[in-house]
Amino acid sequence: MPAAGTYDVECSDTRRAPTDPAGYWADHVCANHGSLHFRFSNPPAFAARTVVQQSADYRVVDFWSDGLHYSKTAAHVRADGDLGNIFFIGRRGVLDFEQDGERVRVQPGQGVLISKSRALHMHHRWWARGWTFDVADARAPESMRRGPVVLNLDQGLGAVVRTMISTVSAQHRSMDHYAFARSCTTISELLYAFMLDRGAVPDTLTSVERAVRDYVAGHGCESDVTPTSIARSLGWSVRQIQVALQRAGTTTSELIRTTRVTRAAELLGQSDPNSTITDIAFASGFRSMTTFEVAFKRHYGVTPREARALAREGVDFRGPA
Repeated sequence: MPAAGTYDVECSDTRRAPTDPAGYWADHVCANHGSLHFRFSNPPAFAARTVVQQSADYRVVDFWSDGLHYSKTAAHVRADGDLGNIFFIGRRGVLDFEQDGERVRVQPGQGVLISKSRALHMHHRWWARGWTFDVADARAPESMRRGPVVLNLDQGLGAVVRTMISTVSAQHRSMDHYAFARSCTTISELLYAFMLDRGAVPDTLTSVERAVRDYVAGHGCESDVTPTSIARSLGWSVRQIQVALQRAGTTTSELIRTTRVTRAAELLGQSDPNSTITDIAFASGFRSMTTFEVAFKRHYGVTPREARALAREGVDFRGPA
């Protein structure tokens, strides 16, 4: 950290070290976050950038990075002697963390508070972007939960915290020490107040369920979407998704099927004379007419052909059976 009363801004880019971008990045990250072990999937082609703002007490980092695995061991922790916390906010990509035997996953729009005084692992398989916010451990309330704490930042006080960090980052060139320190003090107070209130997610199952539902809503009518392809796209195992959805009383297959029959009902209700029942089945993501007809009748209590006839008569058939 800089000396008391000073405010520094540093922009770093691996393109400045084309012969050893991975080494450049490792040195840069360690200078800001202490001792770490790095595992790069393709060191010669690695690309990343940061904008670092810091004073004696606070640090805000806006980062872009290819996939990477970071580890801080117990030996690293002892050598660094850093008792602070670091708050990660996801903007693009998925960030995975493990600390104190707990594994959490951060989606865009979420954040996680991690202690720098204990060993941890962090990785993202592909390109990711986010912010980090460092704050001294002494500012954390004694009653605050220890270990990784995932926070949803899409509304309420969480959204205020995210917006303030975003604004401080965007204004990095126009701030001075007073403005930066005062802003960060307010952010840390709001962050801890939010955590003690209602933002903490006790586990990742709710996050998994929400992500799967959002994915199916956007892609469920694509014929090649399957439970396995969804798990691969979101970066979770099929089993993790099964557990999350079982808790919610459903399955991935059921979500896909419901999305497809709902879309088929919309198309049937439009009564386009140029569209056959087969056209509608395929447009809704079904590959088999038999599967389509069985799923549709199970959901609506009528066959697709009967539904089209009812729609042409102005009868609403869409109430589930």
